[in-house]
Amino acid sequence: MKQPHILCSPEQITPYVLLPGDPARTERIAKFLTGVEYIADNREFRTVTGFYEGLPVTVTSTGIGGASLAIALEELIQCGGRYFIRTGSCGACQEGIGIGDLVLSAAAVREDGASRMYVPDNFPAAADSRLTAAAETVLRASGFPFHVGITRSHDSFYIDDEQ
Repeated sequence: MKQPHILCSPEQITPYVLLPGDPARTERIAKFLTGVEYIADNREFRTVTGFYEGLPVTVTSTGIGGASLAIALEELIQCGGRYFIRTGSCGACQEGIGIGDLVLSAAAVREDGASRMYVPDNFPAAADSRLTAAAETVLRASGFPFHVGITRSHDSFYIDDEQ
């Protein structure tokens, strides 16, 4: 049975899922996959599947914000998604982080509304340490500029007033 928002069914989703925000990024990621199949395109949710170095991968865009991300996650889990990596853009307030550098979030300060629907405020939002370590190893070998640390997730995009 197809999920109501992502319009996907279990046989179309792999356990490994990449989650860009912008639907156009789904197309950009698909260029790195082989055997690409376009699955669905509804609202902010665009889904493709393919293979990266033989590994089956699903890519689903989530739109902007935690609420639409939560919808996509819930439905992807119903379809068999198990391992998720969020890809996308972010801001930085730490010196030394350049435009285009990769930021690998080891944990996040949760100042958003959606995550509060799932876990209490004092629950730590930490990435899987094994996945983070594996990503660091690959990034170090690639020579691509990257930074690892704690990030912040919040709902306001234009009203920050941090000094």
